[in-house]
Amino acid sequence: MKKYLFKIAFFFAFVAIIDVACGFAFRYLTAKAKYGETYNNNYIANVCVDDVIILGSSHADRHYVPSVIQDSLGLSCYNCGEPGCGIIPAYARYKMITERKKPQLVIYEATPGYDYFIADDYSKYLGRIRQYSDREPVADMYETFGDELEPLRLLSNMYRNNSNIVQNLMDIVVPTKDYRGYGPLFGKLTEEAIIYNRKTQLEKDIKSQKIDSLKLSYVEKLFADVKADGVCIVCTLSPYFMTRTNDKDDIKYLPVIELCRKYNIPFIDNRNYEGITGEMEYFQDFDHLNDNGAKKYTSSLIPTLRKYLEPNSNYLTRE
Repeated sequence: MKKYLFKIAFFFAFVAIIDVACGFAFRYLTAKAKYGETYNNNYIANVCVDDVIILGSSHADRHYVPSVIQDSLGLSCYNCGEPGCGIIPAYARYKMITERKKPQLVIYEATPGYDYFIADDYSKYLGRIRQYSDREPVADMYETFGDELEPLRLLSNMYRNNSNIVQNLMDIVVPTKDYRGYGPLFGKLTEEAIIYNRKTQLEKDIKSQKIDSLKLSYVEKLFADVKADGVCIVCTLSPYFMTRTNDKDDIKYLPVIELCRKYNIPFIDNRNYEGITGEMEYFQDFDHLNDNGAKKYTSSLIPTLRKYLEPNSNYLTRE
């Protein structure tokens, strides 16, 4: 019996040693990455001290060009948007960045589906920040959004990083261009894609959408924390190729509009933007600008952003 118990103890000790070793290996590989997703995530979590940060889903990631903001405003800028995600990684990233330095400006691109409508589960969003679950802001979010067994799973370095190893290795050896977090798209919308997207868009309109009060509470936490930090924030909606301007479409933005009013945050609705909306040359698909469209749109925002950053602006002191 003692021999059997010894074997069990030895097995678990061996697994623990391997797990600790994997933790050191993952951290080493992450620090060595110079390119791609690994570099981007590590920069945001551990390095970023930029003056302007962009948060949100793929619209944030694809539609805001840091180089345009830097050249126009003379402020460093990093795009922290995450395709297919919204408030969950956005809030965690803001809190990790502000552990080092508070930015001057936050641009938050609101996306109802990812920010406050009910989705199947939270695992997809949490997966983007899982490797940082030993840090306070992320650990708190896992307690809120994770299931009851998640704290046990997160004790394992292998679990926290199990989807990263191949990407880590690629991002060490495969060079990619550094766009400071921005994810440019270089295609152009076609007539065939327009026909297909109109059909699928109508199907989307039929689906009922219900508020996820937990996710919405984190949108409010983000807005409240940014304002408490004395940081300028603007909430934006960037252009779509075809914008529906009926009440049914507009009502889905009411939760974020109401929070903007509550915290005195500018809400900039550019879904239907003259010179971009409806222009095929500026779009990759119905929802996303291509690189030319993103540069044009980012440039168009500069006067508005400059207005809120002016030294004599009373924006930060208004409640």
